Amino acid sequence: MSVPRLARPLPTLAFFGVAVLLTAVAIVQAIEAGTRPRLLADALTLDLILTVPLAYWFLAVRGAGWPRLSVLPVFVLCVVTTRVVPGLEAGRILPWVEWVAIPAELLLLTVLTRRAITMSRVLKGSAGGDALESLRRAALEMVRAERAAEVIAYEAAVLWYALAGGGRGTDSDAEAFGVRHRSGYGPVLAALFLALTAEAVAVHLLVRHWSDAAAWLLTLLTAYAVLWLIGDFRALGRRPILLTDDELVVRFGLRWTVRVPLARIRAVRGAGSLGPRGPRHLRAVLLGVERQVVELDSDLVAIGLYGMRRRVRSIGLSVDDPERFLRCLERRLEKPGN
Repeated sequence: MSVPRLARPLPTLAFFGVAVLLTAVAIVQAIEAGTRPRLLADALTLDLILTVPLAYWFLAVRGAGWPRLSVLPVFVLCVVTTRVVPGLEAGRILPWVEWVAIPAELLLLTVLTRRAITMSRVLKGSAGGDALESLRRAALEMVRAERAAEVIAYEAAVLWYALAGGGRGTDSDAEAFGVRHRSGYGPVLAALFLALTAEAVAVHLLVRHWSDAAAWLLTLLTAYAVLWLIGDFRALGRRPILLTDDELVVRFGLRWTVRVPLARIRAVRGAGSLGPRGPRHLRAVLLGVERQVVELDSDLVAIGLYGMRRRVRSIGLSVDDPERFLRCLERRLEKPGN
């Protein structure tokens, strides 16, 4: 098994992207000034549809082992960019780009449809289980790149929990503990939705005086924020904290997941008995204070948004049924082997 030659291609890709952007700005200004508009337009078109995908191929696909199919959406995005960059219509290449884009876009649509069908089957097979974890496994099998798989799985999970939701993800042998009902988060979220809606309308009407594209972009970002909040709220109810004979699985909506072996728990305390929290303290609480704090004997890795990793040494909780949670946890910690 070969080791990727470029472990972190993103900084190099970002530097290359900035260079291409600056070059594109300079070329567009030269075109608008009347300096060889046809030649410069063709040069920028070739840069966008050939140079950028080739750079992605060598840096990310060949250099870091990213999925080969991932170059397809990069190419389609570059083609879409040629349609909106001013001045490129002066060249002779742009009309031919449309003919190249049609099969590429159809192929991308086919790939996305097949991926969507696969994800749908995975979710149906995980009814009653943890959809986010099922999506992570399925995405990793499809793209073979951990970071890309985490992003795909997370976006699919946002849509799943917001629009479908599924059943409550619990194992038959696990005790489940919710974190949403006693927090008062529901009314706060409803008020936030009203504020976001009013703000989105006002901002859209204001920004459209300068740019319709910017106005719609801000509106779409607000709509996605609302969708994410709905998905996270529903995931808080469908991904409860689980306690088994071997581990405590802290699941906090779509925000954090951390699996804690019971043997790694040093103590479970009330929040009032502890001093200030350190940088490796994970606060898994919606609103208010932490009512339980789980201290660990060493660091564990918590998985967050889009696969973000964070090392934690203690976890603050506020479960809906604290007495039952502490009673069940203490009973399991007293068992031999824990």
